Amino acid sequence: MRRTSVKFYRRLETLIGNIPAGTCSRLAIAGVAALLLTACGGVPERYVAPPAVPKAIAHGGTDCPAGSPDNCAIISPIQELAQKVFRKTGVDPVHYASIVEVGEEALALRIHLIRAARISIEVQTFIWDNDAVGRLLIQELISAARRGVNVRIIADQLYSGKDAKNLARLAVTHERLQVKLFNPVSGIAATSMAETASGFLTDFAQANRRMHNKLLVVDARIGLTGGRNIEDAYYGRDQTYNFLDRDVLVVGPVAADMQGAFDTYWNNPIAVDLDQHQDVHNELFQDGRQVPTEPWQPIDIPELSDLIKWAVDNAFIEAKFVAPASAVEQVSFWADPPQKGFGSRKEKSETTAPIKDVVLGARNSLLVQTPYLLLSPPTASALHELHEDNPALEITAVTNSLASTDAFFVYGMTMKYRKAYLDRVGMRIYELKPIPGALGDLMPSGRSGGNVSSSDIEEEEIAKGKALPIASGPSRVGIHAKSIVVDEEIALIGSHNLDPRSFALNTEVILIIRDKQFASRLARNIQRFTRPENSWVVARRQKVPIIGHFGALLAGISRLLPIFDIWPFRYTSNYELRPGGIAVSPDEPAFYENYNNVGQFPNVSLSGKKIKALLVSGFGAVAEPLM
Repeated sequence: MRRTSVKFYRRLETLIGNIPAGTCSRLAIAGVAALLLTACGGVPERYVAPPAVPKAIAHGGTDCPAGSPDNCAIISPIQELAQKVFRKTGVDPVHYASIVEVGEEALALRIHLIRAARISIEVQTFIWDNDAVGRLLIQELISAARRGVNVRIIADQLYSGKDAKNLARLAVTHERLQVKLFNPVSGIAATSMAETASGFLTDFAQANRRMHNKLLVVDARIGLTGGRNIEDAYYGRDQTYNFLDRDVLVVGPVAADMQGAFDTYWNNPIAVDLDQHQDVHNELFQDGRQVPTEPWQPIDIPELSDLIKWAVDNAFIEAKFVAPASAVEQVSFWADPPQKGFGSRKEKSETTAPIKDVVLGARNSLLVQTPYLLLSPPTASALHELHEDNPALEITAVTNSLASTDAFFVYGMTMKYRKAYLDRVGMRIYELKPIPGALGDLMPSGRSGGNVSSSDIEEEEIAKGKALPIASGPSRVGIHAKSIVVDEEIALIGSHNLDPRSFALNTEVILIIRDKQFASRLARNIQRFTRPENSWVVARRQKVPIIGHFGALLAGISRLLPIFDIWPFRYTSNYELRPGGIAVSPDEPAFYENYNNVGQFPNVSLSGKKIKALLVSGFGAVAEPLM
């Protein structure tokens, strides 16, 4: 998720929300903040690390009896598959890959892989929340370290671990557990809202560059990557909003490439040890001496007990992850350098070129799933040229509606460019319903939203962007998966959104698999989101003769304006299949006979959000580089 901008804007929005309504104050402060953020400073030549302080000494010891095989790792069908892969000899390396769609299954897989690790575990994440999932996974990793596995964690500082005392305790929990935070703002691990704002204002160019990577590597043989962060909402456990996300499990030599990319971050000064952050160090030392700490003791997390049972059930692991895994022909892993965007040619994006090569090689079909359909200008231009050169190429995008998105302001910017996406790029756009008809397949446990209805959501949660009230039903779900399929031959899964932030600011990772069987399977998984029960279709509004054409012309001119989008009428709308209708393409003459126009913001009950989306569409272009 684009929490780099989303969470910062949530904090900004909370501050703005405390200003009395009925005046121009809110808009004035929001506008000044946006201008200030985009105007602050140039790009520094390098990251400047905080000054070093004395290292803390961590606890030692092991829970695994001497002589026990594999550091007391559990027996694992995935490890057995890895043994099979690495016993093979030949010119070309052998890989197996499996798509992981269901959130709760993805969590069970992570627990299993941690418990099955024999030598090493590397974890890299953008968000590590201190909720049930976050607490469970850190406990599992501590247990792995205590039985003899070397565990290393890198998390983005801005959205991971907001309690200095807990972080201090974690820093000395075990000598085999090492944790670093990426690009700390102001040299502090647990920054307050005021400290975060100060860091952005004093050195925006540095603070705005975040680590969006998601990796789990076990024994340099097994790798997991995709869009999921470490937070309840990515695993179907949140009570107000859950993400529909995707991982790819890969077994084979490419896992060593993932570990190598992790090492590059680990050895870079932009990743700072926990005990080197000033606030954490202050908790660990008094009068120059380290304060004794009690050994870590596990706590019970009963709401996740069923997931733990799945994780140690080898029949479940075999059926869900090993049996569906297919041998794939070519696999490559790409990671941006840790100091991407800091000036030197060696610090440019490493993921841009392979994505461009894959996308521009499309001949028959290009299928994209992304939570935010806000293309960077080079991407939009490249797709326009691709469409002009090959008008028969089918370009399909599956994304969020306003009712399902977690970032309404980004959706507002998407609205600004819808006409260009439809006309210049030739794109077909499908927007997810907040409660899709196939939710039972996407979240089989049926936990989405629990018993919390939209009307029960507190206004404060709405203001933070955590949940958007919808017209009916329980709390919603939204797309967070980032995937591309080209000609049903090449598949791309990773952390990369096709947006300005992912290309220029965030560090990202991607896995590219060139295999027809795997790509076709991924395409089918994405295409189910385009079914009428799951998504609305974005299409041109029917034009009124003469007036309609004149309005479309003015709308097109207005959307091209760099900041102000003054034309109030939209060129597009969302459409839903009529009862008994036939699903056809928006380009076909029979489309309007089979579909009902359900408006720009279907199933959204809070009018304020509609207004905000329109405002961002009209006046938010100044903040587009942040999105």
